[in-house]
Amino acid sequence: MRKKLGQGTLTGGLRHLQSYTDNRYEGKDAMDVILKQAESYAYAEYKGKIQNWGYMANLSLNRFYYSQRDNRSERYGLQPSLLVSYNPVDNLHFRYHINLKNNAPSIAYLNDVEQRIDILQTRRGNPNLKSFRSTIQDFNAVFNTGICSIDALVSYAYEKNPIMESVIYEEGMFIRTYENQKSFQHLTAEVTFKIKPWKDHISLSITPGINRYISTGNNYLHTYTLKELRINLDASYKNWLLNFMTITPPNRYVYGEQLLKGDLMHTLMIGYKQPAWSIMAGIHNPFMKTYRSENENWSALNPVKSDIHSTNMSNTIVVKLNFNLNFGRQYKGANKRIQNMDTDSGILQGTKE
Repeated sequence: MRKKLGQGTLTGGLRHLQSYTDNRYEGKDAMDVILKQAESYAYAEYKGKIQNWGYMANLSLNRFYYSQRDNRSERYGLQPSLLVSYNPVDNLHFRYHINLKNNAPSIAYLNDVEQRIDILQTRRGNPNLKSFRSTIQDFNAVFNTGICSIDALVSYAYEKNPIMESVIYEEGMFIRTYENQKSFQHLTAEVTFKIKPWKDHISLSITPGINRYISTGNNYLHTYTLKELRINLDASYKNWLLNFMTITPPNRYVYGEQLLKGDLMHTLMIGYKQPAWSIMAGIHNPFMKTYRSENENWSALNPVKSDIHSTNMSNTIVVKLNFNLNFGRQYKGANKRIQNMDTDSGILQGTKE
C-alpha cells in the first residue's frame, strides 16, 4: 500500500512467516523434535520532507508464536523507528536514525534437547527463553567536496536481557546452555576519508575505526576494545573495473562470553561491464597461504580456545555475474521494508562456540 498524505507519503504492508521444523538428533539418546513457529508483521511508514529537513517514521506490530510439544508461547511487540536528516548546505549532510526492535529467540536455542560436545561438555537448549528488546542508534555527518569527502559515523546498540551463552556444572559435566542475560552494548566510532583524483574513474577510501563491546551476564562481565582499519580501492576505465579491499587487524566480534576472531581479509577483483550485464573475477586472500580463525570462550568454569587453520579460504577464485532483466511494462512500486526470509534451521549445534 502506498498513498500520498499531506507533505509526505504513507506506506503500509503485511508479512507472515510460518515454519514447521522436524529435527532428529542422533547420539546416545536419539530424540525427534517438532517445532512450530509463526511470525506476523503489520507495518506503516510515513516519509516526508520540509525544506532542508527529511524524516521517515516507521511503526510495526509483530506477533511471535512458538510451540514445542506441550510448551507454547505467544508474544506481541511494537517496533518503532525514526530517521531524521538535515542538509544545511549542498555539501554537508547530517543523519540520525533510531530503531527499537523486538528479538525472538532462535528456534535452535528453544529445543529442549542435549547434544554431547565431548566427554566433558554438553550443549543444552532452553525452552524458557524470552524475547528481548534492543535499541540501535547511529549518527552520520558527511562533508563532500566532489574530489574529497569525509563521513563520520557514531553508532550505539543496546540489548536488554539478550540471549547469550551460560556454562553450568552438573554431575561431572559442563553444560553449555542459553539464558536471558542482563545486557549487551556495542559502541562504534569511525571516519571514512575518500578521495576521487580522476573523476569517478578512481576512488580510494580509508576508514579507521574503534569498537567497544560490553557483555553483562547474570554471573559475568566481559569488555573488549577493537581498533581496525579498512581500505577500499575502486577503479574503472571505459568498460573495465578493478577493486581491492582489505581489513586489518582480523575481523573480531564479541557476544556474551564469546570472542570470534578471523584472519586478515583482502580481495582483488577485475571485471567488465555492459549496460545490461557485468562480470567480475578475482581472488580472496591472494597474499596468504593459510587462513586462521580463532574462537575464545571466557567462561570462568570452563574457558575454551580453538584455533582453526584452512588452506581452502586462501587464494580462492571468485566470479560474480550480474544481469539486468527489464522488459515489458514497468510499474513503480514501494520498496519492501521487511525481508521475508527464513534462515533459521532450528538445529541445536553440538559444537564448541
